[in-house]
Amino acid sequence: MHPHKYVLWLGPENQAYHTLGHNTLRNTANVLYIAIQPTESILPQSSPKFLPADLAQVTVSKILTRCLYCNSGDPSIYRLHVWRPDTGFRPGIPLFRDQLKQFYGHTFRVMTLSWFPFVELKENPEDPKGPLLPVDSLDTRIAASMAKIINFTAAYRLPEDGKFGYPTSSGNWTGIVGQLQYYKTDFSNVLSVNEGRSKVVDFSVSYPGEPIVMILSAPRPLPQWTALMRPFEIETWLATLVSVSVVGLVLYLLQKGWSLVAGRPGLRLDVAFLQVWAIILEDPPTNQPTNASGQMIIGWWWVYCMLITIVYKSALTSHLTIPGKSPTIDTYEQLLAQEGWTWGTEPSYGSGWEFFKTSTNPTIMAIFKGLEVAKFDEQMKRVFAGHHAFFSWKYYVQYNLAARYGDAFGNTPTYRAQEETVVHTGYSWGFRRGAPFRKRFDQLMLRLLQAGLIEYWLDELIITRARHERNLRKEKEAKEGVTESNVEVQQEDDGNVVLSLHHLQGAFYILMIGSSLSLIVLGVEIALHICKL
Repeated sequence: MHPHKYVLWLGPENQAYHTLGHNTLRNTANVLYIAIQPTESILPQSSPKFLPADLAQVTVSKILTRCLYCNSGDPSIYRLHVWRPDTGFRPGIPLFRDQLKQFYGHTFRVMTLSWFPFVELKENPEDPKGPLLPVDSLDTRIAASMAKIINFTAAYRLPEDGKFGYPTSSGNWTGIVGQLQYYKTDFSNVLSVNEGRSKVVDFSVSYPGEPIVMILSAPRPLPQWTALMRPFEIETWLATLVSVSVVGLVLYLLQKGWSLVAGRPGLRLDVAFLQVWAIILEDPPTNQPTNASGQMIIGWWWVYCMLITIVYKSALTSHLTIPGKSPTIDTYEQLLAQEGWTWGTEPSYGSGWEFFKTSTNPTIMAIFKGLEVAKFDEQMKRVFAGHHAFFSWKYYVQYNLAARYGDAFGNTPTYRAQEETVVHTGYSWGFRRGAPFRKRFDQLMLRLLQAGLIEYWLDELIITRARHERNLRKEKEAKEGVTESNVEVQQEDDGNVVLSLHHLQGAFYILMIGSSLSLIVLGVEIALHICKL
């Protein structure tokens, strides 16, 4: 029955305990049982004449009710009032009391999965087959704070199939959702909300959820020898080369025309180009043109070269000291456009899996078609090997990356794509349908949300746990004699950068290429000279 309905039951007293304890009323907090006992009339002769005859035969009617959690957390049935025809109800007795202010130590069955930072559990060494023990995490903190106010305990267990839950062809659900669907547990912790689950599960107030993110290997540094070229785009380089050619040709033509009119020697074409190149390389020739037109073109060319060289040298400094990185993949479309790339996710088969599986978006459908399922360690191994993307939940993967692969500053050798996919309105606690205590849990959840404690706890848990895991990893590596982690974390020096051969390798490559071309030209010159002899 609906938990907020009011139920009034009439019957004999010997059926009261059976009726109030019936499974049909398991979700009903507001129920009264009036136990009537018809007997011979004992009313005085002076009783009012207007009392019905059958009412006059009722000596006593006991009003019984049930408290869901009063008996140390278990249901109990007690007498609320005794009604008599001549006295009626005693004024001031509440018939329907608020039974959900506290739960008197009631033990709720909670089914969930470890999903840090939201939930983490561990086995009880004293009772391996019994309920699991909670480890400090967001939902266990929320539950502990609620338990102090409304007095309950939580018995945590894992679903047998290890799944959050997805629908089958028969309409049944697997995992945690299936356990809630068939009333085999009272509520669950972190569970994402979607339309299908809402048909079989009642959800609490949502607290901040997490989107699906795409994790890739960190962008790798570009070859340092390309640093000399990176200050300009290819279009800028081509425009500069064209400018040199055009200005060299214009200078040659101006000087040629002047020589024909003035009868003076002009410039050879090769000399004109060399003068133009000398100016842009900041080594201007001494024999400048003497005519006004030649001086005009050289003057404007000088201004152009000054601006170009100043901009180039400024940009070159940053490219030499801060290596460029390879292009990143930030959207699903960019991922699909890559050749030879793969992608995958973990085998949780929860709302994330349902999102990829049921989406009608062509891009998401293409992603799901190539989705490879493997555990976290295998996914990250492939990410670090390159050309692989890992789809996971934002806070979950943020913690795991920081704990397993982060350095003291929280840097990890991974890159998180800019695109984030929100597949649900947030995380909630799932309750079995009609659970009367859900409203009370909602009230306390809203208080925590409004106080800002949930977001504060979430950030604190990620930071402190990741730091703790890193320290444990360092201690283990120290014992094993390992000085560095298996995965290198690229860090940038905050101090001054001293340029080394690595930074300037591009200049040496140019020198080697130029020297090689000079030798080739020398060989050609010698061959041509020998042919002429």
